[in-house]
Amino acid sequence: MSMDYRISKLNPVIRGWINYFRICDMNTLMKEMDSWLRVRIRMCIWKQWKTPQRREWGLRKLGMNAFWAHVNANSRKGIMTIASSGIMKRTVTNAILKRKGLLSLADYYQLVHSH
Repeated sequence: MSMDYRISKLNPVIRGWINYFRICDMNTLMKEMDSWLRVRIRMCIWKQWKTPQRREWGLRKLGMNAFWAHVNANSRKGIMTIASSGIMKRTVTNAILKRKGLLSLADYYQLVHSH
């Protein structure tokens, strides 16, 4: 499944869930869930790259230097560990995910809750 398709399926669920619970006070919960969702998206990206060569290519494309891209792409750590570590957080930033169209739960909640 492509990332664009995945995001297009997630956004209506995010909007609907937040609109349903907008009267609740969930600021902290939204930030935690936002963080968790982004880690899961980064896991999907890491898993889509499949091979160390492709992971190295992806990290280099996102701005990591050649040495560290090679080291991190050949890591034996698990997908969740890689996705929640600084490796993916520094390369697949929140700004990149926002540019791809992913709604931020915390930002959307603030927008809806304030009205």
